[in-house]
Amino acid sequence: MILIGICGESGSGKTLTSEIIARKLNCQVYHLDNLQKEVEVWKRKSFVKKFTVPTNDSNGDEIVVIDPKFKGKRMSSKAVENLYEKVKMSALKSIIMKRILKQRMSKAKYFIIEGTQLPVYISLNMLDIKILMNREFSLRQKDVIKRDNISEEEFEAREEYDKPKIQLCKGFKNVINNNGTKDDLEAKIEDVLNREIDNDRTI
Repeated sequence: MILIGICGESGSGKTLTSEIIARKLNCQVYHLDNLQKEVEVWKRKSFVKKFTVPTNDSNGDEIVVIDPKFKGKRMSSKAVENLYEKVKMSALKSIIMKRILKQRMSKAKYFIIEGTQLPVYISLNMLDIKILMNREFSLRQKDVIKRDNISEEEFEAREEYDKPKIQLCKGFKNVINNNGTKDDLEAKIEDVLNREIDNDRTI
């Protein structure tokens, strides 16, 4: 199985690119944003139930961790949130690896994983084809603010949060500059597939 990873900043065209490749190669694609949302719903609920109970402190900034391994340690809400993020990340990594294994066992020829958080949840060495999406800041900003209904400040905060992940993908062999039309994007995707995949594939 050829594992394809697509990374890039918010609004760079990762989702559209993954869907075009999935159509061309007749394969499945997993969107990390969707997986994160799925895990967020059930994992936070189970985490709060298992690990914490709120205190009656007047400042409301502390939670008692009741899991035995923490011995009832009192933690700030920020510390508990950091603990939760670690639990969520572990769950996501486990899900992703199971889905990759499932694809391998199904004898699938190709499998795509896309998301800004790609280098956080999967070892980049596992990827057979690595694609980094680039797009002009102004185009991304305009589309993301409209798509996600967020402010410029929220967009800029997201940019800062995502920078370390994008930096890890700067060495990707295949870089697609997505500043033109959909037809332009399709042509660039086809160039990448022609370079990376044997010519006998069926499109």
